[in-house]
Amino acid sequence: AERATDPQGPSDVGIAQLLTWGRKQGALKLHPGVLGRQGKLAVSFPIEKGTPLIGVMPELVFPDRVDADSAAQDQGRQSALDDDLQRLLQLAEGPENWDIRLGLRLLRESLDSQSLWASYLRSLSVRPASPLLWSADQLSDLQSSEICKCVEEMRKRLDEFISTHLNRNSPLSSSACAKDFMSLVLCASSRAFSVGADRWALAPVLDLVGPPEGHLVAEEAQGDEEPTCRLILEDMGEGQEPIPVLYAARDLQPGDVLSRDPSLVGDTLLLYHGLPQRARPGDTVGVLASVVGGNGLEAWQEAALKRYVPSLRPGRIAGDLLVPGVLSFPTEDAVASDVVSDGLCRAAVILSCPREADLEVEDL
Repeated sequence: AERATDPQGPSDVGIAQLLTWGRKQGALKLHPGVLGRQGKLAVSFPIEKGTPLIGVMPELVFPDRVDADSAAQDQGRQSALDDDLQRLLQLAEGPENWDIRLGLRLLRESLDSQSLWASYLRSLSVRPASPLLWSADQLSDLQSSEICKCVEEMRKRLDEFISTHLNRNSPLSSSACAKDFMSLVLCASSRAFSVGADRWALAPVLDLVGPPEGHLVAEEAQGDEEPTCRLILEDMGEGQEPIPVLYAARDLQPGDVLSRDPSLVGDTLLLYHGLPQRARPGDTVGVLASVVGGNGLEAWQEAALKRYVPSLRPGRIAGDLLVPGVLSFPTEDAVASDVVSDGLCRAAVILSCPREADLEVEDL
């Protein structure tokens, strides 16, 4: 059954409307073979490696840093909402707040029924996959205090900005609830791409192309499959903004899903996309193996665990035990001891032993 925290990507209708809108924009160059399919972008006929697929001119690039007055004039408008946007963008200064700035800009556009970005807004995820929207039980399943700490720090940063600056006396914030703004921030963080020098941006159609680990392309990803596309910022000369262009990274066949490397690893990939990094030979991951007390655990086994597994610690429920350890993705010549850490191996030997008399200390 679907849970309230399960991610839900952009709708097929939203993507179709965005593609229709995009093909009418002179500032957006879209290869005729690109189409929407089940919440993804794919190709409809063979395309050679190195072919440009999507290019976005500067006027349709949506950066996190912009003069709000100029942005308002570009759309032929100026109001209290734009004045408030300028104030909030200044309060969200700092390289770590790029996602908040993009969220503020999306919030402003969402309040304008005539916004140029209306089709883009309809292509945003209904529920972003970020762990900031996960329940406490789901976060605990991550089994990583480091990741949980990153999630809490990011949540605290966003909550503090909302509670401190998005007050009901503000024209912009009085028109939206905190939950809606949080969703826009998380949508922006999952779609944005770097344009250099601590600057990030969104771009219609192009930023629908996500990492190959993504839940929108996971069913097509096989093993160590590499991204099908490369995003390049084309230098247009001194004083000119670069143009983001997406190229085919290999020969593409009909049905191939477009994906790109977002240059995010580990915790950052999880925070922005709700995705674990794909395991590769030699990669390691920390785990917490739970031993449930009172569930067939013999007293001698508990005593042996405490004696031979120094890292053993109590679980959240009285009587439960946790065995911290490390699992390594095996290389071709790996042996068991290279894959499973010592503490986990010892715990496995003890728990698999039917009788205390059968436990061989040398096996530990």
